[in-house]
Amino acid sequence: MSNPLRQHLIDTNESYFSHMRFALRQCGRLFTAACCLMLHALLPFILTHTASYLIDKINQDLEEKRSRKPQ
Repeated sequence: MSNPLRQHLIDTNESYFSHMRFALRQCGRLFTAACCLMLHALLPFILTHTASYLIDKINQDLEEKRSRKPQ
């Protein structure tokens, strides 16, 4: 029986702490984007592109990470 945590780290070719750092960075960006969207919903004239930029950055990071993944 394999350890699912260990298998995921092997699949992503990351150490525990590098995986944690990446995940927490994305979590922070998503949280920031959500806050920006909430403020933008209330005041549509502010933060007009901020959430989109953050979400695009997350997508770029994930695409880059996928391209480095060993086959």
